[in-house]
Amino acid sequence: MTTANGRSHHTWRRVTQAHPCPICKAQSWCSVTADDTLAKCMKIEAGNFKTGEQKDGARYYLHRLAGGARPDPAPPLRPAGPETPRANADLLGRANSALLARLQLSKAHREALRGRGLSDEEIDRRGYRTLPVRGRAALARDLREQLGDVLLSVPGFYVKPGEGGRPYVTIAGAAGLLVPVRDAEGRVVALLARRDDGKDGGGKYSYLSSAKHDGPGPGAPPHVPLKVTVPCSTCRLTEGALKADIAFALSGMPTVGAAGVGWRPALDTLQSLGCKTVRLAFDADALDNAHVARALSDCCDAAAALGLAVELERWDKADGKGIDDVLAAGKAPEVLAGEAALAAIRQTLSAATASRMPPDEPGGRECEESRVCVPGRPQIVITTEEHEVNALAVEVLARDRSLYQRGGMLIRVVRDTSPAAGGIRRPFAPRIEPLPSPLLRERLAANACWVAIRKTKEGAVQLPAHPPPWSVAAVHARGDWPGLRHLEAVVDYPVLRPDGTILDRTGYDTATGLLLDFEGVPPVVPPAPSYREALAARDAILEVVADFPFAADCHRAAWLAALLTPLARFAFTGPAPLFLVDANVRAAGKGLLLDCVSRIITGERFTVATYTSDEDELRKRITSLALGGDRLVLFDNLEGRFGNATLDAALTATSWEDRILGVNRMARAPLFVTWFATGNNVAVGADTARRVCHVRLESPEERPEERGGFRHPDLLGHVAENRPRLLGAALTILGAYCAAGRPQRELRPWGSFDGWSRLVRGAVVWVGLADPGETRYLLQEQADVSAEAMSLLLCCWEQMDPDRQGLTAAEVTDRLFRRPPESPPAWHAEMRAAVESLVGRGDSRALGNKLRSYRRRIFHGRFIDQAGTEHRAARWVVCPAAEFRRPAGEDSPHSQDSPPPGATREGQPGESCESGESFSANGRALCGAASDDSEVL
Repeated sequence: MTTANGRSHHTWRRVTQAHPCPICKAQSWCSVTADDTLAKCMKIEAGNFKTGEQKDGARYYLHRLAGGARPDPAPPLRPAGPETPRANADLLGRANSALLARLQLSKAHREALRGRGLSDEEIDRRGYRTLPVRGRAALARDLREQLGDVLLSVPGFYVKPGEGGRPYVTIAGAAGLLVPVRDAEGRVVALLARRDDGKDGGGKYSYLSSAKHDGPGPGAPPHVPLKVTVPCSTCRLTEGALKADIAFALSGMPTVGAAGVGWRPALDTLQSLGCKTVRLAFDADALDNAHVARALSDCCDAAAALGLAVELERWDKADGKGIDDVLAAGKAPEVLAGEAALAAIRQTLSAATASRMPPDEPGGRECEESRVCVPGRPQIVITTEEHEVNALAVEVLARDRSLYQRGGMLIRVVRDTSPAAGGIRRPFAPRIEPLPSPLLRERLAANACWVAIRKTKEGAVQLPAHPPPWSVAAVHARGDWPGLRHLEAVVDYPVLRPDGTILDRTGYDTATGLLLDFEGVPPVVPPAPSYREALAARDAILEVVADFPFAADCHRAAWLAALLTPLARFAFTGPAPLFLVDANVRAAGKGLLLDCVSRIITGERFTVATYTSDEDELRKRITSLALGGDRLVLFDNLEGRFGNATLDAALTATSWEDRILGVNRMARAPLFVTWFATGNNVAVGADTARRVCHVRLESPEERPEERGGFRHPDLLGHVAENRPRLLGAALTILGAYCAAGRPQRELRPWGSFDGWSRLVRGAVVWVGLADPGETRYLLQEQADVSAEAMSLLLCCWEQMDPDRQGLTAAEVTDRLFRRPPESPPAWHAEMRAAVESLVGRGDSRALGNKLRSYRRRIFHGRFIDQAGTEHRAARWVVCPAAEFRRPAGEDSPHSQDSPPPGATREGQPGESCESGESFSANGRALCGAASDDSEVL
């Protein structure tokens, strides 16, 4: 272009990646005029018509460009369609932040923000900007060069037809103050404009949106102000992003701003922030605005259903409409909690509803019809097409974020508000409850507007109605609810996912179906821990229990496995063993040792459960645990024999099915329980012993409670103070083991617990500790009383029948109890005691049944087998273990009426040894040690 004095003047633009230099193709340094007639190239001299120098001394070469019009470097613009999805949060944050960085805040808008109580520092930190009327196309062009055409998936950007058929990207929305709407991670996921003209269908605020141009809309994202720390146990919920910023800045109370009265997404955000108490601060017009009052009431109900405590802030309407106006005026709202808050909310709803009634018809039809369609709720018309009505009910039920499905039942998450019922759960711990039918009806009414059609003289009219009982019953019994989230368990501590990552963010985790409800300072875990970091974490944890008198290194390793198992419980398939902590004397520290586990994981002590040998009663308790989703169960101070068939089934199960108490209905639920038990010299049943990982304490003191000189005199206080560090250390061990590829060592198989053994047991051995699986062999030898009695019986049997002719059970009981010899041999009393221990005094039938149950099982190098019959009674002979498998063709010294002891019978597992022997800690040979189900000594 030419100026008035005849000199040439051009507007230059620096080249970019999208618009490189037309001469040297460089993406920086060079420049091109706005009308694409000249290029100032910094590299290529050939073809230039002028050479010059810049102020910094750099030489450039001026080239003329043919055509005079810059071609569009990007593909032809296509307007976004209705199918264009909204960008993810990361891209939204990048695009919106880039737009804000190119804008300024006008003086008028800054003064307005100051007038609402914000300081200049707060205004600048929160990034408010002014959206101008002009220059939007240039802003959009710059952002498109930076981000590409994905910019069209960001609400507010759209393609506008230009002159001459050249479309261009621009920005929607009226001019005004831009308020960044941020998520819990600080990303700007939407932009809210406070319009300068005050027009938006009667409102002042509107989101930047492309919905009117067939592009994506912004949704209704809640706003989390900057500097809100996580977790925050009490959080305010108010209307609007700007109100939330102002209320937080003026009061210091963490505040979340809902999109108007759109409270549903805001509750999810509050849960992700770790909120336990929500303080509702809706506008004061709730007293005469039924829409706001209904939203306030529904939000209160939904928050309570999620287990959140509800508080209410209220004030005189003369002090201001919103909480921001009240605080800016230097006044404080009244805070109500508990029943007082609920009563005030009910009163508000009643007053707002009454204000809409015609004065001549209180409670009349106009009032009822005004409630037929509550804004934001879908409508369900009750017809005789019951299947369609029920299908719609299931659809709206999926909108309720307080409900889940689990094991074919509708469930909800609640908190105990009193000490744990039955001594099973910790106080205030989250738990799972089946949703009763009356509460289902309440949730259906809260999530939809139910309408009945009535015929009148004027024609058919729609009237509000309650969910019909037949629909409630059908939905409740459906067994599967599409769209409703599946909940596997609720955990109040971080856990390991199956892929090796750590679940440490509060809220529902879609990948695992877990709901994390974590309180306290979150642990710090490296993203990919190294082996060195795992060893340091191991030492930090074991330092806590350095003063405990573990009987062997494998028992110390078993304690670490007990700590890691609850954290890894959802990362492996199959069950985990029970962790039994016993000692040789009382007050050796059993309970304290397990309290350390519970304190590190949950921050609280174990709640003690009572073990009962009554299998029916124990089954009922296990059913309650499965339905409630409990994770840690402790049987304390065991006495007598520990173990029965019901407990054995629970220890090797990952799901539990039983009849619900008081209801003629079977329920099936996941059983993600980690079992613990304590006692002194516990006698464990043989079938239970193989399901137990043993932690043994052996104190040399007669009175361990009088011992002093501990490294940590207040051990539980030390653990509580260092819980984040210790919990992080435990997760570091698991994370490092997974990051290393879960290397496997040559460990003896542990039947039924393969998944646990590969992950938890493998991690413990990987960090250099002994194998915790070795403890089960020692426990089986010590706890199986029947095995010791059988070993003694077989030893004495050999001396009673030295020629191996065989004896019947009746002959043995006669010689021991009915006709004992006048001068009994030395073994006589021991054999008699062994029989009494096994079956009682002189019961030959019971002795015969016992021998059949232990037939061909090895006891200290011997086994008993049937050697024929006599008068229809079995004759029994004791053989050495070397004859367990006889070479083919070798004569048997026994009768041909039954197979010889060395014969192997197909279909009888555990009757033949493996080719290689396995040994226990005391060196005894173990037959069938690799079998999952064989009982070995």
